[in-house]
Amino acid sequence: MDNGGARIRRLVWALGAGAAIVCLGLGILIKNRTGTRRPPTAEAPTAATESKKEDKHEALMLAEVLKKKPDHTPVLMRLAQLAEGSGDRAEASKLLRTVVQNEPDNSEARLELGRVCFESGDVEGAIEHTRKILERRPRHADALYNLGAIYANIGNAKLAREYWNRAILADPNSESSGKARTMLTKLNSESL
Repeated sequence: MDNGGARIRRLVWALGAGAAIVCLGLGILIKNRTGTRRPPTAEAPTAATESKKEDKHEALMLAEVLKKKPDHTPVLMRLAQLAEGSGDRAEASKLLRTVVQNEPDNSEARLELGRVCFESGDVEGAIEHTRKILERRPRHADALYNLGAIYANIGNAKLAREYWNRAILADPNSESSGKARTMLTKLNSESL
């Protein structure tokens, strides 16, 4: 259901069993047991607001754990994910760099760091971190797909094709190889 529907479900739940939804020509208002009508936003926060509060709370809790174990990889990875989700790519990058410094062979952290670098405009950093995965694991389908995507986004169709074909050969049944097939089809149809 769309966001509006989810918001209405939450509002009806918050108002209790006696709540009724009254639709008016200009929008939806909630009628509670006393008959008072209020706009939906007056009753409950949006899902995005709740999610941000939960993420902030989680980040604070994880930061406390990190004080005791500053190099705890799962905590650093989750904090990086939360930072990225809130738009703080610099913080996400810093956290991921810590993981990579402590665990140079951590492919998941390198893959995420490459993605964060790319989204921050650091194309060379994205390529460097993604290629380092392939130095140790040349058939890493996700890294191969991501390099193809990086090259496609900077206009190098030849290298994009090369890496996407390698991703398909590396793990034909992976999600990354499926995406590579889709992107190759799209790239080939655009160049005709």
